[in-house]
Amino acid sequence: MRVVSSAGDLITRPIQGAPGAGAPNPLCRDAKLKDQDPTPENFESVGLVVRYGSFRLLDLGDLTWNQEHALACPNNLIGAMDVFDTTRHGDPHAGAPQLVHTIRARVAVMNNGERKGGDSEYWQIVHQASGLQDFWQLHRSAAGGAEHNSPEQFLTNLNEEDHGHPIKMSVQPDGTFTMRNERNGFAKEYTATPKTVASSAKP
Repeated sequence: MRVVSSAGDLITRPIQGAPGAGAPNPLCRDAKLKDQDPTPENFESVGLVVRYGSFRLLDLGDLTWNQEHALACPNNLIGAMDVFDTTRHGDPHAGAPQLVHTIRARVAVMNNGERKGGDSEYWQIVHQASGLQDFWQLHRSAAGGAEHNSPEQFLTNLNEEDHGHPIKMSVQPDGTFTMRNERNGFAKEYTATPKTVASSAKP
């Protein structure tokens, strides 16, 4: 486990040995920043890269858009991922495409509520990310409607009245992992694949 943010501080050097870490990020050329949101505890959030064998997961907690930018620009400091646990529940104060697209995660998991997070713009950024195969959500987003929610089998809770169903992830050291919707039993295995370098992100 590697801490990449804590108390407002971020790593400033690429993670050694991480696939694609340190590569120039072409998405930084036209990247935009946002005004800092007024909740200081989010700025201080702990961000983690979790590795098990060749499997890699990114969880940046509640970090802000501009902090995501700093981890990805001008070079990608964290490299390629298998799974991205979306930042800030899918809140519009996060989800910088210059990070979301360059980590090339095969699976994204949005830890949103029916009426918390799940912003349509954020969802679209993740949905269009390079290399993404599936987008799992903890809840169906009321704000997302039909256009900005994943198919029903990838939604573990359909409303706040009947909720509490988790997403279960089982991981093998070779990078193979399985995602399971505990509400309906739907499961999907993702086989291990070589990580592509971050510079292959589409500008």
